[in-house]
Amino acid sequence: MQHAEGQEPDWVQVVIRNYQDKLTGGLYESIYRLDGSCVDALMEGQARTCVAAFVPLAGLPARMELDDPVKAIREIARDTTLKKKIKLEDGREMTAVEIQRVYLERAMEYLWSLDEDPVAAAVARQWESILNRLEDDPMQLCQELDWVMKKRLMLQYMEKKGCGWDDPRVTMMDLQYHDVKRNRGLYYLLERQDVVERLATEEEIQRAMTVPPQSTRAKVRGDFIKFAKEKNRSYTVDWTYLKLNGYWEETILCMDPFSSSNKRVDELIAGVAVSHR
Repeated sequence: MQHAEGQEPDWVQVVIRNYQDKLTGGLYESIYRLDGSCVDALMEGQARTCVAAFVPLAGLPARMELDDPVKAIREIARDTTLKKKIKLEDGREMTAVEIQRVYLERAMEYLWSLDEDPVAAAVARQWESILNRLEDDPMQLCQELDWVMKKRLMLQYMEKKGCGWDDPRVTMMDLQYHDVKRNRGLYYLLERQDVVERLATEEEIQRAMTVPPQSTRAKVRGDFIKFAKEKNRSYTVDWTYLKLNGYWEETILCMDPFSSSNKRVDELIAGVAVSHR
């Protein structure tokens, strides 16, 4: 993890279009998902809440494909000045923030076409606020974004110790920031010092680990896994398919990201429940 100053920031969000098929009435419809690709293990909630929006193909910004997505991620990840321009397929060059603004504008247009959604509107406002501060002075986000918090911590340490980015202790800090052990991770140290702006409480995080969103196919997966565990059944689950191993070999497809119910899963749960009465 190297760049000119010794660390590779984990904020980098190169938006990649993920192609998916949605099964509807026996026919596949093409949809796209916008994914934010990150390089490090993110610790701060604001970074993990990067928008992953599902919108119709016609609603996606035109001509935003990257010429070389992998190369772009590497180039942006090494540039904490946020000035690096990456090449698009059509020959244009844009910074990561400029690219995100294009997607933000389209996302806001999409939101304006819907019924009022306070949560979605708040996410869009926060997204815009972060982009504005990144362009003005990224250090304004020293309590909100991982890479800025980490950089500030490193700068303070180097000033105190009189060392530079090539000091092995600084390299260790780069890794130790992400240590998931709460008594060792530097992120958790900042959290205990109350210098981290969190989006969710610890109680909300713990609940989210067992209670999935109720308006997407995550609910279907959650219901299926809960059922399989209660029945002590081996199961296989992916983003788009479910299978109860050794009992019912049929693979259930869950291609629609917005569907919070699945007829086949309901039938399976009902059928096994009846057979055990």
